[in-house]
Amino acid sequence: MSRRPALTPLALLERITRRVPLPLGVRLAERLGRAYARLALSTGASLQPWRVESFPDELAALFGEAPGRSARQRLVEDRLAFVLTQWLVRRALRDGDAAPARGMLSRIDVRGEEHLTAALARGRGALAVSTHFGFPHLLRAVLDQRGIRTVGAVATVRHPDDILVYGDALTRARGLQRLRSELEQNSVCVVLPDRGLGAATRVPFFRTQLAIGLGVFHLAALTAAPIIPFFVVAPVGTRRFQLELSRALGGGGRAVVGDLIEEFTRLYASYVRQYPSHLPYRASGPLFGPVGMSFDESDR
Repeated sequence: MSRRPALTPLALLERITRRVPLPLGVRLAERLGRAYARLALSTGASLQPWRVESFPDELAALFGEAPGRSARQRLVEDRLAFVLTQWLVRRALRDGDAAPARGMLSRIDVRGEEHLTAALARGRGALAVSTHFGFPHLLRAVLDQRGIRTVGAVATVRHPDDILVYGDALTRARGLQRLRSELEQNSVCVVLPDRGLGAATRVPFFRTQLAIGLGVFHLAALTAAPIIPFFVVAPVGTRRFQLELSRALGGGGRAVVGDLIEEFTRLYASYVRQYPSHLPYRASGPLFGPVGMSFDESDR
């Protein structure tokens, strides 16, 4: 008689959340992640497949600071709660269905909207730039609600308004031309350059280096479109999301590409310090090591 496979936290979460609205599913994901992390740590079990028990050591290698015992447990709980919540949010938004995203809007607090408003008032569009940190995919729902046309510069097209900008020379040229056209129509183009696809540079990032794609920064220099950094985080204990839009890099005028990248990297590092659990997730390998299997291969 064959035994039924064990019900993993991810399988349990998937079963439950298929039957509840996304906001409730997010709450359940956060609670399940923390409870499972505490259980695994107390019994000495492995947190497969996430292996987040090694997360405090990865952070120590990144920051050069070893967390204390209580801090280690808190980091593991925060990490698994984030991994499950991010997986759930991205799965719900993956197919371009706007309904789940609309259900999240009441849980997203927006800060710094005046920076994007000022950028669009110039009529040159805006380049909304972030990383695979936190919940960047929620930006589109917020801007859609405000009637702001948003397109994504991507490596894999998953949404009708995505623009393919990676591949052979012809594909890149077509993508660049489409992006320029969208900016001329005062659209917001969303770019996550931290995978270092295409032409890229490596910049110092704590005790390691980070690969940053050059394309969006060259596009800003070419079109004078302002770069508006943004980050979407979930502060612990609030059960809410926070979208933070920053002022335009370089003051919104033409600037040296290297200066723009340095300014953006400093801003990203400040968010990593505040929300280390939100770092880009890899199912294998260290935080900034060779790219491993992603939870969701639809990453931008």
